Amino acid sequence: MLLTSKTRFGIISSVSNVDFIEWLEAERTARKWSKRELAGRMNISPPQVTRVINREQLPGRDFLQGVARAFGLTDDDIFRRAGYISGRSEYDQITTEIAQHASGLDDYDKGILRDFARLLRTRKAE
Repeated sequence: MLLTSKTRFGIISSVSNVDFIEWLEAERTARKWSKRELAGRMNISPPQVTRVINREQLPGRDFLQGVARAFGLTDDDIFRRAGYISGRSEYDQITTEIAQHASGLDDYDKGILRDFARLLRTRKAE
């Protein structure tokens, strides 16, 4: 359950959403994306991204799905991170981190990563 309040300054706060917004900003910064570039990758308007990041608006379903699309993650991962779904992700933290890093690779490098993962899994099975 999310506890949400609107302050006298118009800032919307939620414990889960504050953590999510901090994570979102860290991920955006690590990728050296502007807010406008993030918005484009999310298929969301730049002002909407700014309102969420400035905590003037809670991230809704379309926003969260856009984040998943932009970062190459599943909707479930993003909804959990934002606090809208409770429980453990089907992926552990390392697998999620690998997917996050892989989302920034071109198709050729993603293929190399996939092949390497297959090699490791095959070697471990032997």
